[in-house]
Amino acid sequence: MALDADALAALADFGKNLPGGLEGESGGEGECAPASESEAVSEESGDSDAGASSGEIPFAWENFSGDPAVIVCLLEAVASEIECDPESLLPETELRAQLDFDDLSLYAVVARLEGELGEKRSDTQITECKTLGELARLYQNQ
Repeated sequence: MALDADALAALADFGKNLPGGLEGESGGEGECAPASESEAVSEESGDSDAGASSGEIPFAWENFSGDPAVIVCLLEAVASEIECDPESLLPETELRAQLDFDDLSLYAVVARLEGELGEKRSDTQITECKTLGELARLYQNQ
């Protein structure tokens, strides 16, 4: 029996609140640079959200074709899931090998994407994505 993205996201959120839950267990944290102290200060002042909401994308994604809003949404979802700096995420970053995503992590990101973008994709399409770039392309307007 396969769970849909909403069910898996709910399980992911539930697991984070359990003793010994999913917090800190992601092996992908080593692949991602943690947010710097200056970024933490700008977050407190509200400056960091202004760039993300205006569609600004990291330099590594500037030549990536597609809707900047989808890219920003994806990067925020992934960074939130594995607690890293979105600037360190590249289009060629591998979901499973480099970020250490399992099905639960992948579908937590997908649930957030689908909730914010209002677009659904099939489980088959989602599992065929191997990199962040492929996942971003999947959610481009079709």
